[in-house]
This record gives sequence, C-alpha cells and structure tokens, in this order.
Amino acid sequence: MALLNETATYFFRIVQDVLWQDVLLHITRLTDPPRQGAFENLTLRRLPDAVADTTLARELRGLITDAQERSEFAREWRNRRLAHQELSLALDGKAEPLPSASRQKIEVVLKSFRKVMNRLHSSYLTSGVAYEHVLASDDATHLVHLLAVATWFENRQTKRFQQGKLLPEDLEGPPEV
Repeated sequence: MALLNETATYFFRIVQDVLWQDVLLHITRLTDPPRQGAFENLTLRRLPDAVADTTLARELRGLITDAQERSEFAREWRNRRLAHQELSLALDGKAEPLPSASRQKIEVVLKSFRKVMNRLHSSYLTSGVAYEHVLASDDATHLVHLLAVATWFENRQTKRFQQGKLLPEDLEGPPEV
C-alpha cells in the first residue's frame, strides 16, 4: 500500500473505489431473484431449478440461502448508495447508516459462492475447483513489482544526482509512454 501511495495515490484510489463498487454490485447480481418483473436474471438462485436431482437441488438451495444472507450488506450498499443515491443518506446526518462492508465480509461471501459452485461441480465432475487461486503473470502483484523496481531505479538516480555522479543514461530521460 505504501508503494502504491508513493507512486500514484490518486490513480490507485480511483481503481480501489471502482473495483470495490464493482465487487459489491456483482455480489448482489449473483444473489438477485431469477426473475424481476419481465426480466430473467442469470443468478445463483436459478441453479436449483436446473438440477434434476432433488437432493442436490435442496442442498444447493440451502447453500444459496446462506450466500444470500451473507451478502445482504452488499445489497443494502447497492440499493442505497451505488445503484441509487438514497436522499436521506446523502443529506441527513440522522439517516440509518449503511451496514459495515469490509474485505473480510467480501471473502466470507465469496467463500459461500465457492461452496455453491463446488457442490455443483463435485456432483457432476467428482472434484472441486480452487476458485480462490488465480494464476496470472500480468496481475496486480506483477504491477506492484514493476512499480517497486521503477521506484528503486528512480531513488538510485536521485542519489547519483545529489552526489554529482550521473550516468549518461540518467540524462536521457525515460522512454516515451
């Protein structure tokens, strides 16, 4: 976090806010009713009706109910702050506050989603999926590494400048972006 704040505070704050809101919205979409008015929704709640095995369908309903309950805080955030702007929340200091939302709560919800999907997956394919493990060579960890390297080089260049020992490449400037 210190590195992100040192290199591009404003940019990474925007990214954090947008991703946070996106996660909350997607959690609520996954737990929305299968139908709202004339619209059909792609949602976890649709799964039990798509399963022929009544025992499995009953298990899925229980797991999905648990996921819905755990995600209720996100639904309030969506309904009162993200998708709509509740007037009293925006203007009245006496409005009922939004429920707490944290990365821990998000992880609890995601764990409940993984239980649903792994129960379904193991029933049909006799194994689970490690949804929580994503492997990517160009992910945020890689970006943080590159920022650390760039910061390290910049600090060395600054030190050389202060000592009056610049290298020829220090005078060239960075490549065009």
